[in-house]
Amino acid sequence: MVQFYSNVLSNITLNYILNHEEVKNAKIQVESGINHVIYFSIPLTDELKKEINKTIGLDLTHVKTIPMRWIKGDTEPHIDKSVNEFI
Repeated sequence: MVQFYSNVLSNITLNYILNHEEVKNAKIQVESGINHVIYFSIPLTDELKKEINKTIGLDLTHVKTIPMRWIKGDTEPHIDKSVNEFI
């Protein structure tokens, strides 16, 4: 069964993520035009774990990082999938 969620993260959390040094550095790299996709990760804070658990019930107690990527250019609508299953 597929379940859709929207507005999972608050604006405060989104601003935290967008202003994280790793996120900003990866964005600079993808905007430079050398690579069209940049993969990276940031630490998953306890506050983020609590917010995700509260909004969608996902227990990320043992997860330490959030895999992320910047993509330059248009992408077709899609559903993101993890390399590993979410536990």
